[in-house]
Amino acid sequence: MNFNTTSFHRRLFFVLLVLLPTQLGYHMWPSWSIVLGRRIDYLSPTLYLTDLLIMGVLLSWVLRRAPRNGRDQGSRKAVSQQKRFLPMRTILYIGAAGAFIAFNIFFAKRPPVAMYAWLKMLELILLGWYIVRAKPDFPTVVMGLSVGLFYSSFVAIVQFVFQHSIGGPLWWLGERSFSLSTPGIARLSWCLMPFVESCKETLRVYGTFSHPNVLGGYNAALLPIIVFQILFGKLSYRTRSFYIGTCFIGLLALVLTFSRSAWVGFGFGIGILYYFFISKKRIIGRNILLFLILLFAFFTALSLPVRTDESVVLRASLNQSASTLWSRSPLLGVGLGNFTDALPDVTHVRQANSLQPVHNIYLLVLSETGVAGFIFFVVFVGLLVWEEVAGLSQKKQQPSIYVIPLICLLLLGLVDHYSLTLQQGQLLFVVVIASVLSKRSV
Repeated sequence: MNFNTTSFHRRLFFVLLVLLPTQLGYHMWPSWSIVLGRRIDYLSPTLYLTDLLIMGVLLSWVLRRAPRNGRDQGSRKAVSQQKRFLPMRTILYIGAAGAFIAFNIFFAKRPPVAMYAWLKMLELILLGWYIVRAKPDFPTVVMGLSVGLFYSSFVAIVQFVFQHSIGGPLWWLGERSFSLSTPGIARLSWCLMPFVESCKETLRVYGTFSHPNVLGGYNAALLPIIVFQILFGKLSYRTRSFYIGTCFIGLLALVLTFSRSAWVGFGFGIGILYYFFISKKRIIGRNILLFLILLFAFFTALSLPVRTDESVVLRASLNQSASTLWSRSPLLGVGLGNFTDALPDVTHVRQANSLQPVHNIYLLVLSETGVAGFIFFVVFVGLLVWEEVAGLSQKKQQPSIYVIPLICLLLLGLVDHYSLTLQQGQLLFVVVIASVLSKRSV
């Protein structure tokens, strides 16, 4: 990307992509962010550094598109008069969506929580609209995301070497202070590993993320498109070397997260990349190779010991709670963002680490927005993926490489919630979806 000829909003957007792995923010703690006397991060209104960048991107983009002289003013006024009235179908859609949001807030367990969640949704929609209309090119997007992946993975590897956080200026990137002895920290016990006699525990790396699974999902979703850029991009020797180094460091950090779901997601991403973008002929030998890639990812994940503590029991309990909450309010749900607040109503668990969203984005949407929100979400992302995959297999359109991280995030959404609940996951999800949509807009 040539910054000398790039508009200011595109520069800010590139910075946003670079800083996407960070979680520096100012948390506020109103009374409705406290459940059972505890502060809940998921309910805390937070102003992140990336929020400020989004505001800057949108503001600079709007100002750039504004009329600059009388002639522009007149021509745009004539155009606006021609498009003054929206189609009736669009008006009906907007009205239905507005009514649903109003009812979802009004009947929520805590209306302020739902209102804040919908305002956050509006911010993400505006960011997505910007991407669809501004159409940032793929090399710019993949470079920005790669820089973020590089430094967050490097931090993670250093954390693994020292078995504690690095500290210092990395606080400004959102790194939390922790060590192997920190209560509640994610560890891997080697006791149940085959052919290992020691019961030593190992720190699972965090990087600048809030949990190893989030770092693992981030790397699993992005590494395949970086590989695509290495294989097919018109790159200089320096750029190609950077991408190759990023893949190596990112893959090592992915392994050190010990996140089995992320490993499987990465395997599927590489499989999709190979089958739809690399393999030109669907011959038996290449299909066998694809099958072996997926099989390797699956059994590698299963090779780790099956944990019977919160990794399994908590997830099952939260899934059951989500179903119960939905049954109590099947049409509108308990209110967007209200799952954690409503959780004590349907469970006897009172530990602080149990007060979190259900680890399944589909159950989360169903319990918080009811049948109406669930149907819209599933149909929207389902059609988006289906049209891309159908177009790839039929070779009727130029495929979007962004379909790979989109499918990865949707698969990982079966076992985790960060795509909808954490700032980093939300931004990555929006960037990917909007990038798929951007090639379809006129």
